[in-house]
Amino acid sequence: MTSLAILILPLLCLQLAAAQTDVSRCPINLKRGPTLQSFEEQCYMFEIHHHRDWAHANNDCVAKGGVLLTLHSSTEQNFIMSTLGSLNFAGNGVWLGLTDQTTEGSFIWADGSPVDYTYWASGQPAGLGGIAAAQEDCTLMKYRDSGHWHDYPCSAVLFFPEDYGWICKFNMLPAATTTQEPVALPKTQAPIVTPTPSESVVV
Repeated sequence: MTSLAILILPLLCLQLAAAQTDVSRCPINLKRGPTLQSFEEQCYMFEIHHHRDWAHANNDCVAKGGVLLTLHSSTEQNFIMSTLGSLNFAGNGVWLGLTDQTTEGSFIWADGSPVDYTYWASGQPAGLGGIAAAQEDCTLMKYRDSGHWHDYPCSAVLFFPEDYGWICKFNMLPAATTTQEPVALPKTQAPIVTPTPSESVVV
């Protein structure tokens, strides 16, 4: 590797990291700090130091103007897993906004977006058609299982709590645009005509 490449590579890495963590266009009501991250025109608030059931997590995101985490690509999934690692996440997993509460066996995103990507663990969703089908209506992304998805009870079952962290997702605010004031054109006046002697009126 040349000396020039050695100098340029760290700068490129810094620029990439800055691009991923620029939260200047995140909604202003979100607290700035390490738990607020951005990625591809989206902002993510990592509520990983709180543990609640699925309904509480979903309501919290909606109240803040966002949605409980939806995932639409492996790139987005990898970003979430990488960020959890950088935040030293030590929990079992985080709630996803994926549920089959409306129609058993038909998982949909709570915000109505298309289910165009999934990362179910082998044998999941396990509740389909089984005894626990009516109880496992929500989805947990298990950090300890390489981010694979598992269907889970949405709340406590037989006094066993189902409380986990969660991530709220928000659209970025539009980029500021600079508008240029129109330039005022000078007003034109009709030319002043001075009569010549031949045009003088003789009384």
